Amino acid sequence: MIQTTMPSNIALIKYMGKNAMQGPINSSLSWTLPHLWSQIRFEPQEQDRLLTTVTLKPGGEEKFLKHFQHLKTILNIRQCFHIHSENNFPSGAGLASSASAYAALTKGTYLLSQSLKTHAPMSIDAIANLSAKGSGSSIRSFYGPYCIWSPEKAEPTGENWPKLESCVAIIDDQHKKISSSEAHQRVMTCPNIHQRAEEANKRLAQLINAFDETDWDAIYQICKNEFLDMHHLFHTCQTPFRYINSKSEQLIHQADKLQKQGTPLIVTMDAGANVHFLYPLESVAKIKTLASQYPQFPWRFSHV
Repeated sequence: MIQTTMPSNIALIKYMGKNAMQGPINSSLSWTLPHLWSQIRFEPQEQDRLLTTVTLKPGGEEKFLKHFQHLKTILNIRQCFHIHSENNFPSGAGLASSASAYAALTKGTYLLSQSLKTHAPMSIDAIANLSAKGSGSSIRSFYGPYCIWSPEKAEPTGENWPKLESCVAIIDDQHKKISSSEAHQRVMTCPNIHQRAEEANKRLAQLINAFDETDWDAIYQICKNEFLDMHHLFHTCQTPFRYINSKSEQLIHQADKLQKQGTPLIVTMDAGANVHFLYPLESVAKIKTLASQYPQFPWRFSHV
């Protein structure tokens, strides 16, 4: 039996907007989240079918199985399987569940091909690139703990950068009304989308330097400016929409207070209402105290 688990990831420099080849219009930098994962298990059957407890958006199952068929064709797999899929975190809520799910499906199907001896061994880079055909950001889940994804390739980075713990306040666990795929399409109508891509690339260079210098003040401000800039795209496209709500804003304000008090941390958000915190081990107690002040939110920690 082939069973594979792959992690989610959170971008610190965001990828938002696609080029004509469906690749990212700017480079991104992410942190891998091994405590948020998707698991895939294959069961030989007469036809391909997805079996999951995950609530999928309309068309989600068809897209997932289409990617599986694409992988099977490339990897010369003729047999059919029931695909048992599960997440340990909410799907469709802006927590990159598609990244971990497509990464798990792609890696699992590759391992299936190796078990069945239908394809020659492939490099991690080749497998990750296959995964990106299903979900672009899933390519980052193959590398870590830090990953840079440029329009040309993805690769691990930051081996000497701070080791981070992380948690996320799950403010809204429901499926987003505007999916990430639709958000990518809508932001391309923003009048400053290409300027935004240039700014993201500049911030990437600044963040790399800040991590090299372990400059937590700069790290915090760059990452905060970056996610707010991405959300500004959502508010200024031709058909505007919002993910940030008043509860998100409360936690961002609390993060600002901690940072001003000298606590090393990062606050960021993806395309959703939920708020991520990343921080070195020395900040764990402060973050746990913050979380205890908001018991109404489920908190998912990378540590006990």
